[in-house]
Amino acid sequence: MAAIIWLREVDGTGVTQTPELKLIAFIVLLIAFILPLIIQVVWLIVNLRKSNKK
Repeated sequence: MAAIIWLREVDGTGVTQTPELKLIAFIVLLIAFILPLIIQVVWLIVNLRKSNKK
């Protein structure tokens, strides 16, 4: 996915992609993947602590 963002010259709306715009798109994509990962790790820790108390 990152390669597609970095190698494309024009995005879906027809805007020419500059290195700055490519970086912003990559950061948005990164946040979209990292946020659910953080939530899942926190949930795993909560569940592991609950199961150890029983």
